[in-house]
Amino acid sequence: MKNYILITWIIISMIFNACNTQNKNPSSDSILLKENELLKRELNIKQEELNLEKEAAKKLTHTEPDIPVSELYKRVKQGVFLVYVLGNNTDAIGSGFFLDKKGVAISNYHVFENAQKGIVILDNGEKEMITKIIYTNKELDYVIFKVGLGDDEKYFPLNISNRLPDIGESCFAIGNPKGLSQTLSIGNISGYRNNNNQHYIQTTAEITHGSSGGPLFDKHGDVIGITTMGLDEANLNFAIELNAIPYSSYLNESNNETITNKNVSFDQVKTIIAAYYECLSKKNYNRLASFYAPTLERYYTYFNLPQQKAIINASEYFDKYKIIQANVLINWQTFRVENLNDGNIMVTFNMDYILQRIQANKPTRFNLDINILMMPDLKIKSIFENIISKA
Repeated sequence: MKNYILITWIIISMIFNACNTQNKNPSSDSILLKENELLKRELNIKQEELNLEKEAAKKLTHTEPDIPVSELYKRVKQGVFLVYVLGNNTDAIGSGFFLDKKGVAISNYHVFENAQKGIVILDNGEKEMITKIIYTNKELDYVIFKVGLGDDEKYFPLNISNRLPDIGESCFAIGNPKGLSQTLSIGNISGYRNNNNQHYIQTTAEITHGSSGGPLFDKHGDVIGITTMGLDEANLNFAIELNAIPYSSYLNESNNETITNKNVSFDQVKTIIAAYYECLSKKNYNRLASFYAPTLERYYTYFNLPQQKAIINASEYFDKYKIIQANVLINWQTFRVENLNDGNIMVTFNMDYILQRIQANKPTRFNLDINILMMPDLKIKSIFENIISKA
């Protein structure tokens, strides 16, 4: 009986185990493995996306090491210049900077207010004429103008930032306070102020007389504003936010036009006369042949003077009168161009002739009325002057 019971129990156990083996899913382990693999792949993809987002954030927030201000100063200072303008009874100095390679530049309107003529002094000491006022805005206190002649891409434009720094970030300015050229001042962004339609950047970088119109840079050396005014008390200094000004719409301005014999424009003559006096100031005598007619009917106190003799006289002028340097400031408001019936062009204007001389007791400033007769091909046929005053 006991053996019968034992055999029965063994048979039942075998049947039960067989049933369990048949009911078990043989693919469940492989499915679980696949799910784990898919989960790992998804986690890897998420991690890669997170890494890419971090890299992009680094680029946007400029997390790369800052360049020292001393190095930035060397890179950007050639795009900043001193402005010297002259009015009826006053003169003024300020600062400015280039917006493009062709000489379009910007400064404060209050530097140019009531000015009749002006020059800029570049970082390398060269002097260039302000040849055209492109646009002025007295309310927002800025002026856009052209330096030099032609469309030669010889100037150094500064890079304009597309973002404003956070309050507390460092900044710096370059200007010409009291005429001390290329002066560096360093500070921080103190705040942003709005006054009517004007947007100001408040900074601790010092801005004094002569610095007006210069650039305010962020810590990366990109321009964020035009330095405008400073108050002695509490180190309060302000710059106009540059991106609040539509400066980019004036960057295609040009002074050049095609010259024709039949229809000579005011601007064409003005450009040639400015180039002529710039040539004399820089002692580029080899270029004078391109301005003079073959024979000059009158050349100051001389009559019927051959072109080559006029060039020699011009080249000897500085040594003859012991002149070290000369600056010409043409009063463009007095500039007159008249097309004569015979095809010639009469040009008249007033200008100041400012000299640095070896002999201290000699006059250094002359106010002159200039008369120039140009041929139909715009060559100078006659030139003479009347001295109005000297000092």
